[in-house]
Amino acid sequence: MPNPETLPGAAALAHDLHDAAKQKARAGLAAAREALAEARGRLADRTAALAGTEKKIARKRAEIAASEVPANAEAMIAELEGLLVESRALQAEILERADEVGEAEAGAESAAAALARAESGLTAAKAAAREAASSGAARTAWKASATDGPLAALAGPAGDAAGTLAGPEFSAARSRVEADLPVEMLAAARAAYEAAVGRIEELEAATAAAEDRLAAEYAAREGERGAVKAGRIRLRRAERAIREWAERGMERYERARTRLRDVAVASSLLTPAEAARLAALGGDEGESDEAAIARAEREEKRAAAGAAQAAYDDARLAVLARDATVDDEAIAADDDVTAAKDTLDDALGELAAAVAAYDGVHAKFAAWSAAVPESAWRGVLGFLEAERTLNTLKDVDPQGLVDDLAAAEAALSGALTDAERGAFTLAFLEAEAAAREGRLARARAGRQPRMIGAVRGDA
Repeated sequence: MPNPETLPGAAALAHDLHDAAKQKARAGLAAAREALAEARGRLADRTAALAGTEKKIARKRAEIAASEVPANAEAMIAELEGLLVESRALQAEILERADEVGEAEAGAESAAAALARAESGLTAAKAAAREAASSGAARTAWKASATDGPLAALAGPAGDAAGTLAGPEFSAARSRVEADLPVEMLAAARAAYEAAVGRIEELEAATAAAEDRLAAEYAAREGERGAVKAGRIRLRRAERAIREWAERGMERYERARTRLRDVAVASSLLTPAEAARLAALGGDEGESDEAAIARAEREEKRAAAGAAQAAYDDARLAVLARDATVDDEAIAADDDVTAAKDTLDDALGELAAAVAAYDGVHAKFAAWSAAVPESAWRGVLGFLEAERTLNTLKDVDPQGLVDDLAAAEAALSGALTDAERGAFTLAFLEAEAAAREGRLARARAGRQPRMIGAVRGDA
């Protein structure tokens, strides 16, 4: 039977497996208890028979001792020997019946344990089924909305986001920002904004890299249960991506358009007095422009250093993921780490030079920037965020999000099913090994009487 491809399907299968196991264990326990009662009855019967024979033997020994007629004594000895043969046969049979009781007791205990496991597993499976139904409904809704309705028309080169980027609202907002702020000041603002956003994206990528390493290690080191853990990591990431699109895609789009309209409809981001002040500070033989260029350079170098740091961290992560016990010297000797460290050192050196260059003109840029009111800076930020949001939405692949989610869910569902079946197999083998150990222990405990009985030929 192929594995289910959805979590509700996997939960339903697990429920059915545990339910069947419960019914089987319940029937097995009833049969084991009946077998135990019968075995105990047979043992009691043979034990009573042996006790009766032993009494006969005792009486016969007394008769022989008291007999004064040799012919009678010889006949009684023959009878005694017959009773001894009967006694030894009963002793041998009692050993067998005792083994039956021990086996039946072990079987009853094993069946009771199996029933307890099945009941516990069924309870857990029911809870998992409820959770799977709830989360499954959410995933179904996300997949449906991701490629239908307003979102269907939002992404892609011919979608609404791309249309807005090419439309009059965006053009008017960009013209407003570019007309009111000096080119170099706007370039510095954009560079700083991109560096800040890039930092978040680097952290997102770093988190994903660590999750990927963790998932791979789970799968490699923990077998079926590791595959389940890895599957959960990947499903959570796929869920986050499609949920962001399905639940917030239109909201982000409308907010971006609102920000564009707010900038586009403004007659100016600056009052005439503010514009005059900005122009005056921007003069002075272009020193403010140079300060803005220095600031943009610093932000670009900061972004490059951040990317280099992320690459270096990932190179170290790769080494430690192979063996987390290695020391710093061994890490530093790795070729990829060495190359990443050289790139990072170069980037940090360039950043330090850019920081020093900007520090020398910081006061000039700060005074120039202070001439722009807070409302204007908020307008610039709104435009930059709207531009980035629209570009991000434009590049979304809704069907890809749906496919990724479906693949992640199918992988996790398969892993859960394999793990569930594996747990049943392990439980069976554990019980079988315990049963065989018990038989061996009982055989060793009764070794001496069995050996003497075997030598005598009792049975």
